[in-house]
Amino acid sequence: MKWKSSAGSAEHAPSPRGPVRRRLAISGSLILAAGFCAIPVPAASAADTVGSGQPVQSCESLTDLRFPDGTTVTSASQTTTTPVICNVELLVPQDIHMRVSLPVGTWNGRFQGVGGGGFNGSIPDTESAAKAGYAAAGSDSGHTADSGDASPGPRPA
Repeated sequence: MKWKSSAGSAEHAPSPRGPVRRRLAISGSLILAAGFCAIPVPAASAADTVGSGQPVQSCESLTDLRFPDGTTVTSASQTTTTPVICNVELLVPQDIHMRVSLPVGTWNGRFQGVGGGGFNGSIPDTESAAKAGYAAAGSDSGHTADSGDASPGPRPA
């Protein structure tokens, strides 16, 4: 971290991480939205368990979400498999593709961030975590390529 002195006091230099913080804020917003979608509606009877409720919003209605930074929900679809998963695809400004997978009716109350381990180029599998009951999210980090390509720059011709 760089420090610059100004009239005898130390101040932080401006951070180049503005876009990273913005992406984290967007991810946090998506996680929050995921939580609202996966929270069951309280049952009419006290004998019913919390896990037996249905999501507050339908999966398809998530395409109506609007974000102030220009992030768009490009698709939201529900699987026909058991357990049912709602997969939400997003496009974050600066060409970052994300997927949020939400278990429908089987959420365990936890979140799992899924990463590429330095080999991004595609969105990692988020459905496996969702099948285990986690709300899960992953992104391509703005890098689209063969997942086996970990080169730091442009590929030679």
